Amino acid sequence: MTQTEPVVIVIENNATRAELYELWLEECAVRIASTKRQVAEEFDEAVDVVVLSEEFGDGAAPTVLEKIRSHSGYCEVVTTTADRNRVFPELDVDHHLTKPVFEDELRSLVDRLARRSRYRAAVIEYYKRTTQLASAEVGVTAGESDGDDCTALERRVRGLKRRLKRLQQGMDIDDIRAVLDSISQNRKPEPASDDESKYAPDKCVNCGRQWGVGPGDDPSRGYRRLGSYVWRCTDCGHVQMQTDPSHRRLAPYH
Repeated sequence: MTQTEPVVIVIENNATRAELYELWLEECAVRIASTKRQVAEEFDEAVDVVVLSEEFGDGAAPTVLEKIRSHSGYCEVVTTTADRNRVFPELDVDHHLTKPVFEDELRSLVDRLARRSRYRAAVIEYYKRTTQLASAEVGVTAGESDGDDCTALERRVRGLKRRLKRLQQGMDIDDIRAVLDSISQNRKPEPASDDESKYAPDKCVNCGRQWGVGPGDDPSRGYRRLGSYVWRCTDCGHVQMQTDPSHRRLAPYH
């Protein structure tokens, strides 16, 4: 196994079924949990995809799902159920399979969700590193720090851009938009100061929509603020970043 393999945790009462899933997902690093204690031992931030049986632990599945979501903002969750009469999942998840689960559908879905998970993690780090880079550049200009931090951050940002492009090659536009939407919905908005609000671009550089003024929490303004000097167009979903408040540099990201 290599570190590039997706990490999947199968949470399932039926040991035979769990081992079968592990066999099917041979290209992944699979962890199996058949008790709540094993879930606590096996789940960590390295997990990309969770395959959770709704029948797990005689009603423990909702509690397990809540703990998973509270400890990781990156992993994707797919639930399985033996109830063929239920069209929609009992738990609030986006991905659901009815047993018997077949090899092709499980392999295909886990591969897709693992890409989403890793793309989400890379996008969030990209936001973080570019913001840090902007601050470091300001410090260099002001003579408050040397350029070593900038060099290291620039190298990391370039690496993240390459990683994002590689991941995008295996994703469709719906998956990419779903990830960006989840980041926008799950991130706690940072309070926008008056100084930062005035630096919001006048329009979306992708679709050309004119943007309003202010922090942008109201969709009618045309954009939402995702973080420091990061905005998302409510029309086309384009995310653009103003890495330098002086407007000398604009770093849009598709």
